[in-house]
Amino acid sequence: MAYRTDTPHPAETNGERLSVLRRRKRWTQQRLAQESGYSLAAIRGFEQGRRSLDRGSVILALCRALDCHPTEITGQPYAPADGDRAGQEAAAAVAAVRRALLRHGRPTRPSDAEAAAVDLPDLQRRVAEANSLRQSAALARSASVLPQLLRDVQVACDVLADDGRRTAYGLLTSVYECAMQYLYKLGRVSDATLATERVLWSAERTEDPLRIIAARWYEAGEFLGIGEHDDAADIIDSALTALGRPGSPQELSLAGSFHLKAALNEARGGGREAERHLQHAQRLAKTLGDPRRGLQRPDKACLLAESRPCRCCRWVC
Repeated sequence: MAYRTDTPHPAETNGERLSVLRRRKRWTQQRLAQESGYSLAAIRGFEQGRRSLDRGSVILALCRALDCHPTEITGQPYAPADGDRAGQEAAAAVAAVRRALLRHGRPTRPSDAEAAAVDLPDLQRRVAEANSLRQSAALARSASVLPQLLRDVQVACDVLADDGRRTAYGLLTSVYECAMQYLYKLGRVSDATLATERVLWSAERTEDPLRIIAARWYEAGEFLGIGEHDDAADIIDSALTALGRPGSPQELSLAGSFHLKAALNEARGGGREAERHLQHAQRLAKTLGDPRRGLQRPDKACLLAESRPCRCCRWVC
């Protein structure tokens, strides 16, 4: 069975979709130019395909003017072609993953066999494998393991108590992060946002201060992704304040990641603090003293790039 997007888009370009959105508001090209801050020539170029419309900063500016979501211009989620076997396999688990996300916090009602089968060391091994698949962007293989893994870890959170339950919630946080990246890479942005909310929720249940702060990194990314730069900055500043003076390798690494997220947010939002945050991240990388976690200084192209994670630095951006 071929899996298709549940919000199909015709075979259009970003510019053609921009034109549809503009006309939906009954705006002229001149009106969109005035509202977005771009020239009339630029708007015409975007719509007619003579100018590239693929930079996130441009798309976000147009979305703010049109009061629409970026995916309405980019045409996500993407539907894999019938002949794309790997794409079809990757998309096959979207519904099951989303169902598991929707059921978070609800009683799992495990069978006796499920409850008896809860094995934390085995779950830790399986979650580590899922994280490895996530890091290698192995979407089809992720699709084959995530639905059952989500169920099994949710059951563990229900049946275990005390330290065991807190450990299980830490595993659930990791699996939700895997689900978030899986959905994001398939263009299921709304579902990925739902997964981010679950990451925040499950991290709180771990009662681990660093895990809770780390979850805010993803929350900041959600606001950055829709151009709400002030909200993203508030979340980042709050996390850095909570970290205080980082001392452990985990704290140093986390602080560096937040400073790079802040630099990216400043660059895309037209702020003036990107350089300062980059310098902070550089100092933290030197303090960390681990070449595997060091920072290769990103340039402006990195900060304005729209793909994530950032591929020109070792921190996660």
